[in-house]
Amino acid sequence: QPATWEDAKKDIQNFIRRLKRRYKKLDKELKYIYIAEGRTRIHFHMIINNAELYSDEINELWPHGMHKLMLYQGRAEDAVRLASYFVVKLLS
Repeated sequence: QPATWEDAKKDIQNFIRRLKRRYKKLDKELKYIYIAEGRTRIHFHMIINNAELYSDEINELWPHGMHKLMLYQGRAEDAVRLASYFVVKLLS
């Protein structure tokens, strides 16, 4: 749990750096988008392209608590769900 927004920013930047290194080892390019939110509990919502990373590998790269993985399969309804989710998060 980051104590400040500055701590949270450092945490997510470190996570992205570790992800980029892992993707590079897999000969993949990391693509991502994220938003931060929270007044009392700062946390992130992030979409990344899949490079065959699994939950235990994400745990290694993000040691700051839980994560939830959801697979985006490229269907229109998946795109609508993702867009709706991010719009709600941005407007709330």
